[in-house]
Amino acid sequence: MNGNPIFLAGVARHEDHPLYGRSVPTDTIFTDLERIKKINAVFVRTAHYPNHPYTYLINDRLGLAAWEEIPVFWFDEVESWNIQNNVRHIHQQMFREMVLKDFNRPSILLWSTQNESLIEAERKTYIDTIHSDYQLHFNDGRLITESAAADRPGPTDVSQQACDVAAWTMYFGVFYNTNNYYSGTSSFLAQAKVNHPGKPILDSEFGYWSSEDGSSTAKQLTVFNETYKAFKLFATISDVGTYNDKGFLNGITWWCMYDWYTAGQKFGFQSMGLMSMDRTWLKPIGETVRTTYQNYRKIGGMVTGVEDEKPLAPKRYSLNQNYPNPFNPSTIVTYQLAEKGLVTLKIYDLLGKEISVLVNEEQEAGNHRVEIKTDQLIKDHALASGVYFYQLKAGSFVQTKKMILLR
Repeated sequence: MNGNPIFLAGVARHEDHPLYGRSVPTDTIFTDLERIKKINAVFVRTAHYPNHPYTYLINDRLGLAAWEEIPVFWFDEVESWNIQNNVRHIHQQMFREMVLKDFNRPSILLWSTQNESLIEAERKTYIDTIHSDYQLHFNDGRLITESAAADRPGPTDVSQQACDVAAWTMYFGVFYNTNNYYSGTSSFLAQAKVNHPGKPILDSEFGYWSSEDGSSTAKQLTVFNETYKAFKLFATISDVGTYNDKGFLNGITWWCMYDWYTAGQKFGFQSMGLMSMDRTWLKPIGETVRTTYQNYRKIGGMVTGVEDEKPLAPKRYSLNQNYPNPFNPSTIVTYQLAEKGLVTLKIYDLLGKEISVLVNEEQEAGNHRVEIKTDQLIKDHALASGVYFYQLKAGSFVQTKKMILLR
């Protein structure tokens, strides 16, 4: 990229949450992506559908590369492809809508056409059509890819010929039982290079469950370590920063960052996340990924953020409206400080009685953020639903805003 070799050490993220379901608030999207950056990932696959537009805006701001994909998955019959390719063309319309919606987001590197569909000839016809339409009407220099399953049919998959970047989900030793994690993955990649010479290759998924009770945590670590050992053989950049001139694997993607709900599992719960679904516990696999990805963040050929430049201090003091408002179970208060100094942030009731002290300390100039949790307010102060005020004091600056608590 821009004359540099790259290796995208990444994770996938489902737009799902235990409290909000698929309607995730923007502040939660922001913290979700912040956590992804903190585990040293430089790349996010937003599978298997376009995410909230805010996702890609925040990827831009945080310096996370993105893969965006339309919801075309598990087309396993010739008839399904023929109906779409020849009659309905809904998949082509969805692709156009995705590109036109998010083309101005620089974080997006890859437009993905599908996930794990089986029939390769008709799939190739579809991707060829997408590629031609894209080049003729929308071409902005991004790359077309797909997420094919490594066993459907395998490294000879002709549909990859229609892609700029060949990509597969790789679950050797997990779903494909004829090979183990290391030898199955390394053998597949060697064959993929032979069948698609000169084409960059990505792993669009790999992973294993931790189970809700954590009983398979050790196996989850084994799957990562053994599969990653195979990836290292073919990576364009080693994990100590040296360039591999024989490398062709440009990225890997752990499935996925957070546990999530799904009707596709027996008990409706998917536990392949690096972190628990409620975002409170980074699993042992999360710590392993953070350590493994650390050097890729430091030495990758792709800019993922400027860490050594201090952000410009705000020119004035300000207190922002809390969000969400009304709120339950939590809300976020943000404020800006023009200078370093003693800061207090307090909550008052309608009669002016002090309810809670959120901040009482010296703080640096800059942007600040405080989370207010409903259950803590109720537990500590027995608050009822209603109108309350929060007030910021910093030097001679004083500002008060209204918020509404729901129980």
